[in-house]
Amino acid sequence: MKFLKEVRFTFDIANENKTSMGESPSKTINELLYAAVLVRKETFPRLYSLIEKAFANLRQTFAQHSFFVQASHELQAICLPGNEKAAFIFTSALLERFDDEEILFVIGHEFGHNYFKHINIPTNQDARTILRANILNRAAEISADRIGLLAGRNLNAATSALIKLATGLDNRNVRFDISSFLRQYGELIKRGPSLHEALSSHPLFLMRLRALILFSRCSEYARYQGADEYNLMSREEIDRILHKDLQRLSGVAIDEIENDIIRDTILLGAILVFGNDGRISREEQSFIKEYVGDADISKAVDLLKTGGIERLAYEFETALDYVEKNTFPKKDKQRLQDIFSRIINTFPAEDTKRLRAIMNSHGMLM
Repeated sequence: MKFLKEVRFTFDIANENKTSMGESPSKTINELLYAAVLVRKETFPRLYSLIEKAFANLRQTFAQHSFFVQASHELQAICLPGNEKAAFIFTSALLERFDDEEILFVIGHEFGHNYFKHINIPTNQDARTILRANILNRAAEISADRIGLLAGRNLNAATSALIKLATGLDNRNVRFDISSFLRQYGELIKRGPSLHEALSSHPLFLMRLRALILFSRCSEYARYQGADEYNLMSREEIDRILHKDLQRLSGVAIDEIENDIIRDTILLGAILVFGNDGRISREEQSFIKEYVGDADISKAVDLLKTGGIERLAYEFETALDYVEKNTFPKKDKQRLQDIFSRIINTFPAEDTKRLRAIMNSHGMLM
């Protein structure tokens, strides 16, 4: 439904251009039939009715999906996504300790991951792509929380669910005083970046509390509730505030990381051509400087020296593949295409042979 797309966190760009989520998880569902218990109306009437209610609130159908309960002491719910069919798993501990309204939030949250196609975001297993994946995953959680709120239509239940997940405690042991929790959030913002946040795939739960509360006060949510939108902030305004806070807490920005990845991809491709004769001429050095500034080329040169041209070609294609298959801005992909086309058109065909072959295999030559 269009209204669900309208509440997506602006900076949640993970897989937004992907049309497929891969194969149907039929094999996984078959395996779950042995490891967990399938939710049916006859055997899990409470959970089944909550699934019906959550999906009705979201104006979605759920008959094609599979739902399971698994014995565990952990408070956890998981979505195994698919294009047409997904599997949702709820642990016994979560169902025992969450009330109905909180479970509605959890159901909606997990459906949000499937709806927005939040499949695992790939990395090249280097620090930058891991940090980038974490940034995208944190943004994805904010989008999914919003769908959870729409599924339950109860802000208090949504925030208490987050607090229970973060503390492991129920209302016998914790008072759900949101203002007190947000005071702690304000203190953390003042302290500045945390390595823990930079390496985390989920935002700090205090951040998620703040994000939900802000979203509940935006014009889009008011419209969904049929309430007055007068004098409310737009989702875009709120998203800019949240984006700034996410950067302040983690100390990393996705545009800076992506610039570094693009720069190194250019360097790998350039050295693949320029290192063919074992030296980099002044003309070639000037070419590199024109497009990437005074970047350190030692890593690419060392790859050539230690692994040879084959290793350099492999690393370049891996980097290019990562950029091509991920949600990098179109301008970055166009920049790669323009620069490598110029290299191919400027330097001898023998030197550019490998670059040309790799670019052709990716359909990136003009």
